[in-house]
Amino acid sequence: MTKCRLLILFIFFSSWVYADCQFADGDQMLTVKEGESLSLRSPGKSLETLKIQDQDGLNTCYANATSTILKSILPGQPDVSYTHAAIMGTTRGWQEDWNKENNKYLNKVQKDDNFTSFGWVCETVAGMRNAGGACPSKLSVTENKNLWDSDLQQRLFQGLGSYFDHMNLIKNDPAKMSSLKKDLSLAIEAINVEKVKLTEQCEKRKNTRFPLYEAVKYLFEDAYYEDITDSSKCSIAKTKALKRFLDPESKISKDRLHLIPSEEVIGHFFKMFEDNKLEAEGLDRFLSSSDNSENNEILISNIGNKLNSFLLKEIPDSEVKAACSQIPEGQSAYLKGEILDMTQSFIFQMKNNKDSPCKDLLYSHGLDDLLRPMNNTKSCLAPTNIDMILSAMKPLLDLEVPMNQSLLPTLLNPESRYANQIVKALMPGCMDKTKLISLDNVACGSFPFCDPKDKFDDNNTYSGPAGGCLGQDQAKKMMRTKSLKGINQGRALGVAVCTGFMYNPDIKTNFCKEGLEKGKSYNFHEMTITGYRCHSDKIEYEIVNSWGNRCEDNRNVECQKDEYDTPTGPFWVKEDALVDSTTDLNTITVKNK
Repeated sequence: MTKCRLLILFIFFSSWVYADCQFADGDQMLTVKEGESLSLRSPGKSLETLKIQDQDGLNTCYANATSTILKSILPGQPDVSYTHAAIMGTTRGWQEDWNKENNKYLNKVQKDDNFTSFGWVCETVAGMRNAGGACPSKLSVTENKNLWDSDLQQRLFQGLGSYFDHMNLIKNDPAKMSSLKKDLSLAIEAINVEKVKLTEQCEKRKNTRFPLYEAVKYLFEDAYYEDITDSSKCSIAKTKALKRFLDPESKISKDRLHLIPSEEVIGHFFKMFEDNKLEAEGLDRFLSSSDNSENNEILISNIGNKLNSFLLKEIPDSEVKAACSQIPEGQSAYLKGEILDMTQSFIFQMKNNKDSPCKDLLYSHGLDDLLRPMNNTKSCLAPTNIDMILSAMKPLLDLEVPMNQSLLPTLLNPESRYANQIVKALMPGCMDKTKLISLDNVACGSFPFCDPKDKFDDNNTYSGPAGGCLGQDQAKKMMRTKSLKGINQGRALGVAVCTGFMYNPDIKTNFCKEGLEKGKSYNFHEMTITGYRCHSDKIEYEIVNSWGNRCEDNRNVECQKDEYDTPTGPFWVKEDALVDSTTDLNTITVKNK
């Protein structure tokens, strides 16, 4: 009998603790049942095929949100280019002065900002409409690659922006433009000659039994660039020993792009492994095995001993050599002793070279050595053009844009609108208005929680309170009404916030006008609401951000994660925290015909 009563009480209290979420929208009482959720990213919904975007350092959150909302409402749910949206929003939306003669891309107050930094959803829609429509993301170079470097997009816009700033200052001078064209052709030719040379080296190394080239090269490069001021006496001695090999008179010299070990030195290392039959066989197994753990510790230890012996031989001071002989050997390609991560060890460098012998044949940072004069030799490029060319070529090379003479029209185009120069370089298909998606039948609305004036200055720094705000209950009602209605209709919404709640769960900002330390920079940020749920009798919203998979859990934020417990980018946020840190909501709808 007692057990039955306890069971009844448990069921009663369980149902009481987790009640349904209810609220009035002004016309009727709405209910979201406990545990019920709706996400537009679910199968069959409007954002089922949404790709999580990463704005990197472009500061284009407003354009990322706009493209996500447009995908949810446009027929066929097309992927809309956020880079095109940012360019058009800026130059044809709210800052038409970007089209004035001699205006520059890089004239923002913050040194890392470019002309796409910061904006608004509805003005972005207006800018795209004025340009003829939205561009499909499949036409954008940057949005269809797995970028190896999260800052590449920013460097691309900065580099091309700087290049076109300089080019537009000389475009009416025939002599200077002729010089630039000649230098661009020479630079492209030099890059291609270097690629052929590096490819030949790669092909030569492909079938080597012990692919030592990269491992030895990294060892020497690390010695060359090593900051030894805080290292031990022995690390300093061994580093200097390797640096002697890098003397121009030695067999190992600094190549234009890499520190190239000589055949003699490669042969020395090869013999070091080949002489020990058991060790050589173990190394063969490791290099051909998919199991990276096979004999790792023994191999790393043995090879660490050999590396250490090799370096000790090159130390000229006999006392230092004797003292260093007594300390544990360095096992890494990094000269400072025992390694924490085996993947940085010498033999792992060999395995990487075995698996990907032609990886990263030409790095962008190598262009400086390739195109600039070295050892007081005269450059074939005009010195005034080198910096300008490098700023454009480096990010294009990282983006794997083909380096050939067809690149010249892209970099020499005389478009009157600055925006079109960038568009032609990164998304030439977007110049064709027949390929754009019409936004003539689209309406955009912005619903502020406060008077938006005087909250942040031009540096995005909090500058004082603003009046004319909704009450928290009114704001919560607006958030629920517009969000739930939109999500139920398949429409995502934009939400503009100050980002303190994402890091500090205790912060209270009252719509970003209180609780913020004066003089401190706060991110004013645009995200997208793509779902809702009733969780522990509280409404929570699903947020899609534009920071790739970056997300941090706290009491208000629950990051969505994959099977390996790694954040995927979207997150759930508690309603009270989101409402308190919101400045306005933005909706995009298709007009009734």
